[in-house]
Amino acid sequence: MRRVAAICGALLVAGAAAGWLVADRDRQVASTPEFEFPAIWHQGPIRSYGSFPAPLPPRRPPVALDQVRDALATAYYRHVSPMLLVRPSIPSILEGLGDPYTEYLTPRKYAALQDRLSQPSYGVGLTVSPAEDGLIVTSSLRGPARQAGIKPGDVIVSIDGRPATTLGFDAAASMIPGEAGTTVSLTVRRPGEARTIEFRVVREAVTRLGVNWRVITASERKLGYVRLLGFSEDVDELVRNATSDLVTAGAEALVLDLRGNPGGLLSQAIQVTSLYLTSGVVCSTEGVNQESRVYTAGGDPVETELPLVVLVDDGTASAAEIVAAALRDNDRAVLVGSKTYGKATVQSLFPLSNGAALRLTTATYRTPAGKSIGGRGIKPKVKARDNPRTRKDEALIAAETVLLHRLLDD
Repeated sequence: MRRVAAICGALLVAGAAAGWLVADRDRQVASTPEFEFPAIWHQGPIRSYGSFPAPLPPRRPPVALDQVRDALATAYYRHVSPMLLVRPSIPSILEGLGDPYTEYLTPRKYAALQDRLSQPSYGVGLTVSPAEDGLIVTSSLRGPARQAGIKPGDVIVSIDGRPATTLGFDAAASMIPGEAGTTVSLTVRRPGEARTIEFRVVREAVTRLGVNWRVITASERKLGYVRLLGFSEDVDELVRNATSDLVTAGAEALVLDLRGNPGGLLSQAIQVTSLYLTSGVVCSTEGVNQESRVYTAGGDPVETELPLVVLVDDGTASAAEIVAAALRDNDRAVLVGSKTYGKATVQSLFPLSNGAALRLTTATYRTPAGKSIGGRGIKPKVKARDNPRTRKDEALIAAETVLLHRLLDD
């Protein structure tokens, strides 16, 4: 079963809010994610789908069901059967698609998503990955979860009383984020403990945790380390500042850590890639209802010469995979870690008249080498995996080794 790690809290998540791409044509902020907001829904008769007439009479304002039908007929990345479009409800139509990334967002969920996308913040400050018995905590960042006592290596076995294993990874991970001030109950199994531990964690808006950076000293050489947890708005400026500070501090090589990064805005993936490339293709997108498009690096790069390693794992998804593949295919970075998640679709947001929204798959994307990673993921050149139950970070040590060899060769 394909699994993906997720940042718990108000971070973008791919799948059921975990690692999905969004698009924004006007700002070229695609989810790979690119949020697309259709200009205006027509007020006349709803179109017919094949030989099946639309259920609403002329002159009647469109309702959410008909807007969903229209979006699927005109914007979905594949052809949709007319028999599917005349189903009587939104859930029944979306169920028939068999697409885990196309989702109806209630007004409340849509408002919460807009809040999460507008700022780099996290509800509880945890990073998790799939485990056989639930969600294993790979890091506990500064925030409410750490304050409550949750530690790396803990396994979350249930969320609000619902077993994580029966929910599936995406659904379980998406239950942990939420509005600031609300509470989530997490049942944790800790290695060495006979009984599970119950935590009630109050979600908080923890800002400025989208990017963490520091100087690492390895064999008396200074290496810059940047960890990027998601691709929310303006995160490229945080990465730019972090990289610039590390270079100023004397870093001779760089590590960009995308492990557990579920993705986010496509525009941010392009901007972050452009920080390390002077030119080159970042990715291309295509769909039956839109023209093929090629995204290229551009703007003002911050560092294009220092040796660079990108750390990835099975939680690296969507926009994070675009960055990893682009830097690899343009011969800018060496990938270290484990195979990535393998999500190669673009979602766009269609606001509906009832205050809700449709998150719709509108395109697929390919790497600069022209390959689709859907269901396959990206295999790193150097295999390494961190064991969250140990103090040391085995994958980061492997990345340091690669960079030290590069520095010696130069």
